[in-house]
Amino acid sequence: MSDQTLQKELENIEVTDTLQACPIDFSQSKVANPRAHQKQKEYDNGKDKSNFNEREKFSAYQGPQFKARFTDDTLPVTPNRYRLIWSRHCPWANRIAIGIDLLGLDQVISNGIVDPLRPAGVVGDWFFTLDDGDVDPVLGIHSLGEAYRLADPSYDKRTTVPALVDTQTGKVVNNDYNNLIKEFALAWQEYVPETAPDLYPKNLRSDIDALSDIILMDINYAVNEAGHGRSQADYKNGMTKYLID
Repeated sequence: MSDQTLQKELENIEVTDTLQACPIDFSQSKVANPRAHQKQKEYDNGKDKSNFNEREKFSAYQGPQFKARFTDDTLPVTPNRYRLIWSRHCPWANRIAIGIDLLGLDQVISNGIVDPLRPAGVVGDWFFTLDDGDVDPVLGIHSLGEAYRLADPSYDKRTTVPALVDTQTGKVVNNDYNNLIKEFALAWQEYVPETAPDLYPKNLRSDIDALSDIILMDINYAVNEAGHGRSQADYKNGMTKYLID
């Protein structure tokens, strides 16, 4: 690593991908959900069922469950085969969507956006209620969880964004939010225009990896921790613990 400042900062953090990737429960926020803390109707779309008054909030930490890669030829690099599912509210998902656009890969990788507000009581899934008919126009599904369960019928954890879905099978193939953009930068060069920036230059990769880990733990994770706050004290604690220290 050429940047000694990054090396020093990296030594001060414990890097892990077992984080709470975008689990923020907006259903209890009076700003996001005016019905919060009131009697809620049961939600049932035939596949996913939940009730705000009976459910328990997800609290367990959870890392990426699907890590198939392009760089080891596990996933074929095929244009117009993959669809990135993301949410505008999520710092992990935003970085992938922005990276794809910067690389010019938005011409060969489509994207779908889930609603950041879940139906009241639904904590572990994301829904396509921003699309006509509440259905993703390419995948033909109502919830991201359907793609997760196609990949693993026994999947019972939270569904997280970003998630890369194989449109040929409808299955999630990668939700590794901290490494997915490197996969695109390295393996999809054939489809990157000459005018696109080099997001992962070879001589800077060790420094980029170090900075990425620091951003992951001290910025992205800090935002998530603050989002979990149920009081000003909780919010301040999250900000102090990560951003200020």
